[in-house]
Order: sequence, then structure tokens, then C-alpha cells
Amino acid sequence: MLCSYGEKPQNVIRFSLSLIIGCALCYFIFGVSHNDILLRFDLSASFDTNLSALLNSFYFSVVTFTTLGYGDITPTGFSRVVAAIEAFLAAFHSLCSWLFLSNG
Repeated sequence: MLCSYGEKPQNVIRFSLSLIIGCALCYFIFGVSHNDILLRFDLSASFDTNLSALLNSFYFSVVTFTTLGYGDITPTGFSRVVAAIEAFLAAFHSLCSWLFLSNG
């Protein structure tokens, strides 16, 4: 995946989407907080409630990946570790993409 990384934009897109989706699923499992309500997968909840939690998890992942940090949704518990790793990898990924693309 890292071979010819800067020469193939599809690798940049593939990595970005993989990181966003992977982290979103982690947020969905471990939970995030929105207006003091824990959003996460719950077997006893309705399909609509779980779908809403999943979509909010994807939204939070995109906001974290782009390092915008609106603050409307916050990580809780282990999701804080996932958010820190995602933000670091996204920043490092952006830097590497910029360096590789500017040298090519």
C-alpha cells in the first residue's frame, strides 16, 4: 500500500477512506457522546436508533480525520484513544501526501 504511494492518488483515497470507515466502526462500537447522550451500537435499540448512531459515528470520524473538531460530538472511553490515533494518522497522512505529491 505504501509502495508508489505518492504516484498513485487512488492509494491516498483508499487509505483515507479505510481510516475513516475503520475509525467510524470503532466509534460505533465504543460510543461517542452527543448532547450527553451516548451514541453506540445497542442490540436492544431500534434499527433507526442504531442507524442514527452509525451515521453520527461516520460524521465524527470525518470531522476527526479532517481535524476540524467542531465539538458537537465527543469521544468517550476508548473512543478517545481511537480519535487521537485517527487525528495523528490523518495529519501525518496529509503531510506525507503533500511531500510526495510536491516532489513528483
